[in-house]
Amino acid sequence: AGSKPKGANPPAPMWPSSLRMGTAHLRHVLVVLVLGAAVHNAHAAPTKQAFATSATYTACLANKATCDVLEMSGTDALVYTGSIPTSIGQITGLTRIAINSNELTGTLPSQVCVDNSVLRQLHIWDNSFAGAIPTAIGKCSRLDQFIAYGNDFNQQLPAQVFIPHLRTLRLQSNPLVGTIPTEIGL
Repeated sequence: AGSKPKGANPPAPMWPSSLRMGTAHLRHVLVVLVLGAAVHNAHAAPTKQAFATSATYTACLANKATCDVLEMSGTDALVYTGSIPTSIGQITGLTRIAINSNELTGTLPSQVCVDNSVLRQLHIWDNSFAGAIPTAIGKCSRLDQFIAYGNDFNQQLPAQVFIPHLRTLRLQSNPLVGTIPTEIGL
């Protein structure tokens, strides 16, 4: 009893022979998966650092003539907090500002575009900017991407946002009010 009849074929494998592996290997894979899940769930909260005093921002400000990209997107390990200082307008060579996925608050300073005609990409999504989108955005005449979804902009959308080179405008998940300006051409 309990023994296989002589000459009986084993059941057909579920996997092709090229994918079959021993149970010891499967136990190892399972242990790795379980440990990997435990490590993934054990991540600590990200470190928070003030935007205005961060090494990245202060270095860009100190090298304002040569700094062309301000990349300070938040990560699982580090997020920037506070507001954007008006001194950002002094960094006149910026072509890209990417400060998305942080805990930035306050208003977006109009100085982002005051003296900056070379800015092409402004990525500020997933923060807590509030108030109005500054009309000075229109001074960024080469801006082709303005991505600001997931903030708290709660005023009328200014007509100045619709500049000739703008190809990407993403403002969803903002409590904007009023009507879409006729300048958009719809």
